[in-house]
Amino acid sequence: MIKFLLQAIFGVLLKALQGWWQRHKAERDNATTTANRDAALADAQRQRDNAAVAVEESHAQTDAAVDRVRADDSLREQSDDVQRAIDAANRGVRGA
Repeated sequence: MIKFLLQAIFGVLLKALQGWWQRHKAERDNATTTANRDAALADAQRQRDNAAVAVEESHAQTDAAVDRVRADDSLREQSDDVQRAIDAANRGVRGA
């Protein structure tokens, strides 16, 4: 009788302990999942911010390249104007 009573008590205690462990494990897994999700979100935000900076730098480099091309075109036009003036002066000297 005592053996049966002790088995019943230990059986109830074992079931209670198993239930507590399962709840504890589920809470721990949820916390881990939440932490992993938060870390992934933070990483994605850092990547987005880095991409935005890269796009801004790319735009700045593109603008600088466009400015250089415009400056080259302006110098080319000025050079052409100077060459035409030299050619005109040479024709004037030859014609005189």
